[in-house]
Amino acid sequence: MIDDELWWDNALRGSQDKPDNLAKEAIEEHQSGKKKNKKTDITELSEKVLTGLRKALRKLVETSAANNESLVIADEDGSVKLVLAKELLPLVQNN
Repeated sequence: MIDDELWWDNALRGSQDKPDNLAKEAIEEHQSGKKKNKKTDITELSEKVLTGLRKALRKLVETSAANNESLVIADEDGSVKLVLAKELLPLVQNN
C-alpha cells in the first residue's frame, strides 16, 4: 500500500491517488499474502497519531514562545494554569 504519510501530504494538497489505484494496491496486497492483522494496523495508526500530536504540540509551543505568548495547560489534578510558552520549550524539544 502507499505510504500513509505521503498519502496524507497529497490529500492535504488536494492531489489524492485515484480510488482505483488504492483498490488495486489492496487487492495486490491481499493476493501476495502480506496482509496485516488488525492489531498491527491499530498499533501503527496509534504510533502515527501520537507522532503527529507531538509534532503539532512542539510547533505550537515553539511558535508561541517566539511570539512571547502564554499557553493554558492542565496538571494531573485538572487544575488549569497559564504558563509562558518559553517555560514549556525544554519539555517539547526533548521529544
